Amino acid sequence: MSRNSTNHVFFNAVSANGVSAAFFVRDWKNITFDIGTLSFTTGSTVTIKAQGAVGDTKPDFSAAATLANPWTYIQIVDVNTGIAKDGSTGVTIAGADDLDKYEFNTNGLDWVSLELTAYNAPGTITSNARAYNNV
Repeated sequence: MSRNSTNHVFFNAVSANGVSAAFFVRDWKNITFDIGTLSFTTGSTVTIKAQGAVGDTKPDFSAAATLANPWTYIQIVDVNTGIAKDGSTGVTIAGADDLDKYEFNTNGLDWVSLELTAYNAPGTITSNARAYNNV
């Protein structure tokens, strides 16, 4: 069985706070992504927050959300545990290297992005997404 899909790189070996390139997801039903760390050690931390927006025009996810630049933090779900993570809280990775998979709650969204905050680490973060339709 084949299915339509596309891939997107949010971060590739990034080692600083920042916002990824936006991913246009309007035509996709399901979007999963992984977050992996490399060379994290005791004391290393980073928080990852998901962002989403509705509209034909891509918002500037690195700027404040306003009426002229509408976006919000969105919920993600840990694929392993099924636990939802609030968008404004995000996911914190601390200590040793880790690799986790999540899915976006994209109901009706057109754009998604990831934001790295509270980065305090040697090491890097990589995150890749796959969007698909189960047809």
